[in-house]
Amino acid sequence: MKLDILPAGKAAATLFVESKQGVILPVFDDTFEGCAKVLRKMSPTEDGSTLWIECIGQKFDAAWVEAHLRSDTTGAPE
Repeated sequence: MKLDILPAGKAAATLFVESKQGVILPVFDDTFEGCAKVLRKMSPTEDGSTLWIECIGQKFDAAWVEAHLRSDTTGAPE
């Protein structure tokens, strides 16, 4: 996934889910950081649904979020 602009952590974002049947629903509206935390807790989905975040006109899938934000959870307790 090639991105021109990376979102700021406080940028407005929405987490979406697409079911295996093709139904797309917004799940969570928050900051990019907040949506990323929820996405990481929900991934991988048990039913095969697809999760992604939309922010600043771009889509960020679960693999991108995991790869780029991995350092946020280096053993820090929640």
